Amino acid sequence: MRRCLIDCDVAAMRKLWHHIAPKNAQAPKTDYEALCVLHYARTQAITINLRLRAYSHYWLLDHGLPSGLPDELKTRAERLYPHVVHGVGISANSSFPAVQQGIQRAMEGGVMDCYADGKTEGLYVRKVVLERRAQAKKTLHGILSDKATAELLNRTIAKLRKTKGQ
Repeated sequence: MRRCLIDCDVAAMRKLWHHIAPKNAQAPKTDYEALCVLHYARTQAITINLRLRAYSHYWLLDHGLPSGLPDELKTRAERLYPHVVHGVGISANSSFPAVQQGIQRAMEGGVMDCYADGKTEGLYVRKVVLERRAQAKKTLHGILSDKATAELLNRTIAKLRKTKGQ
């Protein structure tokens, strides 16, 4: 049984299980069940090295199953197999805060839609975010032009007043 745990040999483990306890009702019925039992047993087995135990620990967590790895070994397991965390950085710059927020919200919406659809590949997310950014800029272009023109006019008038006053 130890060799099956070390080699992660599901077929041999099932044969051995049926040979040792042929009438056991709790024997795994499928290869997937046997694999789950095997990984759980590996996390609890003291005679198995930490690398294999840590791998089984993360395999179980990735499949939404509980792990039997003791708490004192979990920090060491994290160093052996670091946990991947997804993240997306978004930046929108504009001299108008309302425009900046509008573009940023559109880009955030694109990211949220991608993750809701389960599409987390970086290039795909980037493509959707840039498309949303372009759509938001196109939508806000009229607002941006009006505000930019008004601000330029106000700055020009303020400069003229300063030069007249001197």
